Amino acid sequence: MNDPAAALAEALETCWSRLSDLPCEAVLATVAERGAEARVVMLRRADRAAGSVGFHADLQSPKLAEIARSPGATLLIWDRAARLQLRLRVTLSVRTGAADLWAALPDAARGNYGTVPPPGRPIAAPDAYVRRPELARFGEITGRIEAIDMVQMRGQGDRRALFARDEDWRGRWLAP
Repeated sequence: MNDPAAALAEALETCWSRLSDLPCEAVLATVAERGAEARVVMLRRADRAAGSVGFHADLQSPKLAEIARSPGATLLIWDRAARLQLRLRVTLSVRTGAADLWAALPDAARGNYGTVPPPGRPIAAPDAYVRRPELARFGEITGRIEAIDMVQMRGQGDRRALFARDEDWRGRWLAP
């Protein structure tokens, strides 16, 4: 494609197409007391009009304290088949009492929100915990996307673009 502006528009479409293929595994990187933390989350929602994505969390998970302390984070998505990397710079917020989302969860998934002891606490053995589903422990984390850094690795002719909310998502090309 010879038209850089048209190619940027196509690249942004590629980004949203990938984000809309749900559920989508992503690595969430946050700031913890002792440095960066990263873990896999499942994106459950992508809203292009709002420029946001969402995933579920146990409200007693350590990541909630990290988000409260520093809501800026990064979500990393790698699509091996497309050789596409998306890095989403996001501002995270927490919604509690998400009864509408809780009602839509299968019973087996509800057990992820209410383990005793809570996530990340020491236990004596690998199975020394109990699953007690509890709506009060269930929340939705929304990531307001501030920027999307897309890298498409195509062997020859790799390409990279950055799309920012404060630039109306127009985008610009970067060296890969």
